Amino acid sequence: PDSVDALTALMVEACATTTDRLARMGEAGRGISCDGDIEMTGGLLAVTSSGGGGTYVDENGVTDAYQPIEREHRITRRILEVLLAFRHPVMLITKSALIERDIDLLGELAASELVEVSVSLTTLDRRLARVLEPRAAAPHRRLQVIERLAAAGIPVRAMLAPIIPVLNEAEIERLLADARDAGASNAGYILLRLPLEVAPLFRDWLQRHFPGQAAHVMSHVRDTRAGRDNDGQFGRRLRGTGHYAAMIEQRFRLAVRRLGLDVDTSLRCDLFEAPDTVRQMSLF
Repeated sequence: PDSVDALTALMVEACATTTDRLARMGEAGRGISCDGDIEMTGGLLAVTSSGGGGTYVDENGVTDAYQPIEREHRITRRILEVLLAFRHPVMLITKSALIERDIDLLGELAASELVEVSVSLTTLDRRLARVLEPRAAAPHRRLQVIERLAAAGIPVRAMLAPIIPVLNEAEIERLLADARDAGASNAGYILLRLPLEVAPLFRDWLQRHFPGQAAHVMSHVRDTRAGRDNDGQFGRRLRGTGHYAAMIEQRFRLAVRRLGLDVDTSLRCDLFEAPDTVRQMSLF
């Protein structure tokens, strides 16, 4: 690539590859082995580039960059090293405490306004957490991650995702308050989405764990998705539509304003530079 935008496009394409393949194969929610993608992703670490301007890399657009396999292969860490060397801005979102391993790199990026980390929060109810995200960091551990990142000077956004009607929507205000107390400076949310094969998987999960509330949950889900299980239309898919979705948005905005969780984190896109040792040679 010969520009920051080309570098960004390559990295985002690599991030999307595995999830896109799962969508086509109809294997959502059934788990994957990502060993086959390691060499391809690792190849990004050898890119050379020159130029400036552009946008940021969203390293977690479709999946969490701190999967368990990251402990062994350290691909995310090596990508962060490349971004730091190129002074390229990046945003991450994770629910894993493994991100604390990379506080040294994230701190250097933050010193130049080149990073924001979002920590995904779903519930403070340990019982719900155990059945909703059994292999993810516990609620109190995620708040600890926010605290440690913030203490290192790294801007942290609390991402309430997904907000599930009936099951965790009552926790919106408390989740935001605890995140603020831990050091978060901003917040966002995503309403439950049920694309493709995710919808029947979620219905099955509801029947197994919350049979008495399943019909109520799905009724409100459809209320926020124009009478369907899902609405993938850009501009509506993250927040939903209708009165119920509007009520959730109003509660969220009021709590954010009251708690001061509206600090803008603007990443710098004007610092990009390619190290002289890897600058491309001129063709002329």
